[in-house]
Amino acid sequence: MPRVLAILIVLGAVARCQAGDGRQTMAIEADFPYRSVYKWVKENADSIEESTGAEVVEKFGHAVNVLKSTKYGVQRFTLGRSASDNLFDARFVERQAGTITDYDCTLVLTALPGHRTKIEVTMTASDSAHGTLAINVELRKSLRGMRTFLEKYLCRPAP
Repeated sequence: MPRVLAILIVLGAVARCQAGDGRQTMAIEADFPYRSVYKWVKENADSIEESTGAEVVEKFGHAVNVLKSTKYGVQRFTLGRSASDNLFDARFVERQAGTITDYDCTLVLTALPGHRTKIEVTMTASDSAHGTLAINVELRKSLRGMRTFLEKYLCRPAP
């Protein structure tokens, strides 16, 4: 019986140390026309990133260094940003500190009838030391912050 218990403890420790991946999505409908939302998102990229709980600590060209504190420690990494007609993307370039190994945040804008715009956000991340559940919990927290921020500026209050 002690041997079985020892094996279970070792397996539990190994499972906690395994890498994981996460993916979370959300969508909101902005109460403004597509072009206005596109311009606003482009002009407020740093603020949108910071609404996730991250801090933009350095900007250079189309890249930013981001510092993100989680209950698992501090993550510092570089994101490369790009924008096209309806797509904004912040993609992992390199890690300076922490255990994150990949990250991507994509905003897709779609024009809707009635001069409104749908914003679909997808966040994905990989981590070398934390499992899928932990990563998804952190991504969900980031999306909640972003949703609150986007709704504050792009959604009119209900009458």
